[in-house]
Amino acid sequence: AFPDQRKFEDHILYLHDLVQGPIPDLSHKIVSITSNESQVTVVGTISGHHTGSGGPVRPSSPPKSASADFSMTFTVDEEGR
Repeated sequence: AFPDQRKFEDHILYLHDLVQGPIPDLSHKIVSITSNESQVTVVGTISGHHTGSGGPVRPSSPPKSASADFSMTFTVDEEGR
């Protein structure tokens, strides 16, 4: 389970820190943002190459690429936050 994160930026930073060792070139791309009166949903992709130490296996040669799609939904309060 992910820690309690109230901002999208907090989640991206958490993911980056999680894989910073094994995937030092981790990048993220926002694919879409949708909303209604009470929620905002962000869909995106993270990707990089397994070239660093850490993780369950050693880096291979040539490096393997890794990517994941994600979706996060945030509830907006009455003040729009």
